[in-house]
Amino acid sequence: MTADLGAFSAQCAAFPAKLRTAQRAASKQAGDGLRAAVDANTRAAVRSGVLSNVGSGARVGGVVEVLRNGSGAIVKVIGPYQLIERDTKPHTIPRRRRNQKVLNIPGIGYRRSVHHPGTRGKGPFEKAVKSFGPKVPRMYQRQLAVALQQAFRSSR
Repeated sequence: MTADLGAFSAQCAAFPAKLRTAQRAASKQAGDGLRAAVDANTRAAVRSGVLSNVGSGARVGGVVEVLRNGSGAIVKVIGPYQLIERDTKPHTIPRRRRNQKVLNIPGIGYRRSVHHPGTRGKGPFEKAVKSFGPKVPRMYQRQLAVALQQAFRSSR
């Protein structure tokens, strides 16, 4: 009986470390999954993953940062992502430099300024969060179950 109590006490002492490991693993798994969903939706909106006519071409996508204590993950987007996520309003594009007299628009020709009609946002990040978000709690639950089984496995 005393040996069982001592073994249980040792298992309880080891559990916090196993729990931290499980939490970190779940955070990484959830962050990577959401980033993959963001990248898939971004590729559906921008096939090459690079916006054309934005400087020399701007890459858009997602990156994951797991928090130091492993309590969660942050999925960030890179590049001018707001151009595909949200609507853009109609606006006038002026010439870039004061001494530039005209703009050269490929396929159209030369103009002093251009009226851009705006674009409709495709919302790839928002769609990824809506589709992948409900899966995250189950990932944490599975990792917690594994940590509990490992910590309190019978040593008989």
